[in-house]
Amino acid sequence: MSCYIDIHTHSKNQGNTNVFPVKNILLPLQEIIPETCFSAGWHPWHAQKAEIDEIDQSLRVILHAKKLIALGECGLDRSITIPMKIQVAVFDRHLLRAIEYNKPVIIHCVRAFSDLLSVLGRHKGLQHIIIHGFTGNTTQVKQLLRFNCFFSIGDFVFTHPEKAKELLKAIPSGRLFFETDERKGSVQEIYQKAAALMNMNEEALIELVFQNFISVFGYGLVGQDPAPAGGRKA
Repeated sequence: MSCYIDIHTHSKNQGNTNVFPVKNILLPLQEIIPETCFSAGWHPWHAQKAEIDEIDQSLRVILHAKKLIALGECGLDRSITIPMKIQVAVFDRHLLRAIEYNKPVIIHCVRAFSDLLSVLGRHKGLQHIIIHGFTGNTTQVKQLLRFNCFFSIGDFVFTHPEKAKELLKAIPSGRLFFETDERKGSVQEIYQKAAALMNMNEEALIELVFQNFISVFGYGLVGQDPAPAGGRKA
């Protein structure tokens, strides 16, 4: 049975058994929540909290956690003062480990789109890339699709509904996710608003996004099949 997918959330508990949340853990600040599927990575805001080799080692350790299904959020942010050279070095390590361990990557990108394209162009072999909190434009969608990217949309459907409507039209249906991120409301509200913007039945949208999740992570995470996390079902 299909359920709502919240691909990126910082909420501990949404209180709804019909929601499959992917909890985000910020390294090195937060601990793993037992028996909860999660992503983990060094946010660019924390790129200077450790030396690059320490960061790399922490990634190698967390990659052995049973419930880790993706690396990130990680990425690039030109709205902060941390030098881009340092941010890129930390981001590079995430992408290298994602390739090595065959894990999807959840990416944070703020005002650094051209930088992101440059970095992605250097890393061949990434399986799946999810741009979280995407608020870009249709041209950026086309450019990112060259890198097998998925696009996760959250509060943007409420704050900029007309632009969100354009994005939802530009993003291929097989490349779409939704998220709450730090939002206090439910992911169901985001689905409902997106469905209205897309002139689509909400149940059909739930099924569409659920199948996108299966295409990235396999059936095993949602209890339907023993396929391994982190890759497609054979």
